[in-house]
Amino acid sequence: MTAFILFDDGRVEPASGLLFRHPVDWIACRNADEVAGALARADAARRDGLHVAGWLAYELGYALEPALTALLPDTDGMPLLRLGLWPPPRRLVGDEIDAFLAGEGGGHYTLGEMSPSWDFAAYRAAFASVRDYIAAGDVYQVNLTFPLSFAFNGDSVSFYRDLRDRARAGHAALFTAPEETV
Repeated sequence: MTAFILFDDGRVEPASGLLFRHPVDWIACRNADEVAGALARADAARRDGLHVAGWLAYELGYALEPALTALLPDTDGMPLLRLGLWPPPRRLVGDEIDAFLAGEGGGHYTLGEMSPSWDFAAYRAAFASVRDYIAAGDVYQVNLTFPLSFAFNGDSVSFYRDLRDRARAGHAALFTAPEETV
């Protein structure tokens, strides 16, 4: 499988997408000290006519806010960002998206049983805390989420294709690179 990013827009009929393929280079950083340089390099590539697309870890926010940098959690070696430097993307419409995904995927996959990282007592306590913050006027909205763990084996493109068909999300994306799939 070659590296690519597909940005999927399912809000319109037929669906459309932007497909980035054949990256010229990659930018990644694993610690807060590397972030400014990585972003400067991405900006320079953009000024040189390349497109910059990839993913940013949630934890990158700690590195972007000086007051939070010392609180940056351990990411187990995962990058804080991975950006590809790409030639212009190709627009795919309707069945072209399905054909592309079928050509890149086509394998089988299995999902293990999902296991939430919180039990009900932990969720109840977090929910009560959120409710208190809202009632106090400290926040107006909180997206209370928690990870679900499961084993995955097989073809990630086929998994994305099935998930895309079932979820019918307005926006979705699939990022494949030699080091990871997101």
